[in-house]
Amino acid sequence: MPVPYKHQLRRAQAVDELDWPQASSSGSSDSLGSGEAATTQKDGIFKVMLVGESGVGKSSLAGTFGGLQGDGAHEPENPEDTYERRIMVDKEEVTLVVYDIWEQGDGAGWLQDHCLQTGDAFLIVFSVTDRRSFSKVPETLLRLRAGRPHHDLPVILVGNKSDLARSREVSLEEGRHLAGTLSCKHIETSAALHHNTRELFEGAVRQIRLRRGRERGSPEGPAPPARRESLTKKAKRFLANLVPRNAKFFKQRSRSCHDLSVL
Repeated sequence: MPVPYKHQLRRAQAVDELDWPQASSSGSSDSLGSGEAATTQKDGIFKVMLVGESGVGKSSLAGTFGGLQGDGAHEPENPEDTYERRIMVDKEEVTLVVYDIWEQGDGAGWLQDHCLQTGDAFLIVFSVTDRRSFSKVPETLLRLRAGRPHHDLPVILVGNKSDLARSREVSLEEGRHLAGTLSCKHIETSAALHHNTRELFEGAVRQIRLRRGRERGSPEGPAPPARRESLTKKAKRFLANLVPRNAKFFKQRSRSCHDLSVL
């Protein structure tokens, strides 16, 4: 359950507080996956990026997280761009920082690129009442994975506005099928009713923990850097992986895509 502790950052701070990857002659970096020391230092800090099309409810989800105090919580009147909270997940306290600055990069792609390079987990939000926002999910995921091809990043597809049943254009089954196809997790939420919002952010923490634990448990250590691929080759490889090679495995993955407590 979340600890009643809240810290909101203004827009300028939201940008400044991000760990932008810094060039260094020694080869060190503060970005995720830059080394064991960096990973250890960030054990208790989880940076989650809200990405997706305009109007899907990213700010509402962020604001709900920022004001989450229990079942009687309400959305803050003046939503911010970044929210930081100390929360308890599976009896372990962590600092969760949620960034809602994706749309600020519409006129400056470098900001979105930095978001992609900095996040520990990504929530690709679409509206179940807007099929166009749903159709943009693979494109967003392609951009994310092409930018960080050697990282096993937690990605959750979030179908928001599930309370608007009469306006629904994307079914629950379609969302889960796409998540299974793209090897992502899936959850439906309603920021307006606070439905599944706690489960979403706690699930993001669990997904980060699972991947960090798997990386440390590998006896082979980090994989050596691969040769650079062109964006075209990355896109082709990504699209090829959309076609499941093993139908049985695909069905199992699709069935578990809504369980945010497992990989």
